[in-house]
Amino acid sequence: MSTPAPTEAARPDSPSAATPPHRRALPDPVRRWLGPAILVLVAFVTVGLHIQMFTTVSPVDELTHIDSLYKAPSPVHSGEKIGEDALREQACRGLAGYPSPSCAAPAPLDPEDFQEEGYNTGAVYTPLYYTVTKIFATPLQVLPGLDSLVTAARLVGALWMSAGLLLTYYVGRRLGAPRASLTSILVLVAVTPSILFPSATVSPDATGLVSGAAILWALLVWEGDVRRRWWVPVLVAGFVAALKTVNLVAVFMAACYVLVRLVTSWYAERQAAPLDGHLARRDRLPVVLGGAAVAVMTLVVLAGWSLYSAATTVASTSDAPMNARTEVSSLSVWEVFVSMGQFLNPLDSAGNVNTTDTIGFVAQRMVGMLLLAGIVAGAFFAIGSHRHRALGQAALLAGVLGGPLMTIFIFVLNGAYIAMPGRYAITLVPVAVVLTASFVRTRSVQVFLGVSALIAWVWTLVTLV
Repeated sequence: MSTPAPTEAARPDSPSAATPPHRRALPDPVRRWLGPAILVLVAFVTVGLHIQMFTTVSPVDELTHIDSLYKAPSPVHSGEKIGEDALREQACRGLAGYPSPSCAAPAPLDPEDFQEEGYNTGAVYTPLYYTVTKIFATPLQVLPGLDSLVTAARLVGALWMSAGLLLTYYVGRRLGAPRASLTSILVLVAVTPSILFPSATVSPDATGLVSGAAILWALLVWEGDVRRRWWVPVLVAGFVAALKTVNLVAVFMAACYVLVRLVTSWYAERQAAPLDGHLARRDRLPVVLGGAAVAVMTLVVLAGWSLYSAATTVASTSDAPMNARTEVSSLSVWEVFVSMGQFLNPLDSAGNVNTTDTIGFVAQRMVGMLLLAGIVAGAFFAIGSHRHRALGQAALLAGVLGGPLMTIFIFVLNGAYIAMPGRYAITLVPVAVVLTASFVRTRSVQVFLGVSALIAWVWTLVTLV
């Protein structure tokens, strides 16, 4: 697209900018790498302590994910029962609120003694997340305290979180967001239960942050040369969709972004307004074709896996409790409408577990409000920045319409109705972070955010210890 990403020299907080000497308290390399170092430290320390504190099986389908982890890289087939390794993990770890057989019970354990009558309900997921996690977790088992594949895989969640935090930070810098604002907001995001809990358990939800950031990064790369780099968002969209189906919310946001850029550039041309920062006319057709290629790739991955899953069914799942709870023959208008706006706050507590008590609740509520404010500011008040305004409007559209569209998509794909939890839109967090950080440039506000992030992190650690 016509507007290149800001160069390092153009960023307000870059070393080459006109910054007073007294404001440069740290050497340039330290300023450049301090933020990323803090984010990696926060990810590994917080996830590490969470793993030590929370040893039981997560009630958010972790038994299914553990079974898929053990079986990776082989996919789980529809109708398949959970294997002995995963059943033994729950028997020995326990699951709050659900009676499990004794850890000393002789093998083989009966799957029907466990939730969902022992069915693995994860056939809708490709083995990609489990395979990548297992590749990193297997060698970690040689370390003290990580003799279990599950514990090692939980620690790999710190890698997923770090990747998401770092890629979001990088994209934010590409879009001119100050380092201090990005670091503080990302630390606050990292300690919210919606991000921390799936990152510290075996769950494909751990990929949400990095998936959303990867889509943003792909958009920026594509904008640099829309005629030659169209394949970048195509490959990234396919990878993101293969990690988890609901990650396509970020792909929908990207589609909204492209649509907004096309409409605003066309409108500016009609009004004879300066086209600086808008999409040039010669780039519009390549953008449309590239967007179509992204949509096709996403649909091929999702529809292809759905067809494969249906073709490889090993047993009927008609009596599986989850299917009985969610299977419907039709959708009502109300069931679609009620999910409208559900994704405006991806950090909503629905479907998550808060293991950090008061600070978890406060952080989740306050950070969610902060990020929503960033989206609204980007959509309506990012005057003079066509890219930021388009991102804000795209995130707003995805937040409002993503829930109804996902409700319809799940019904068409699986014949099921699920009340949309906010965690299905974790992929929208990176764009909200980047927008919010871009508008936080006042030193006093940056100091306030930094102190808040430090307090939230320390309080979280104390709670976990």
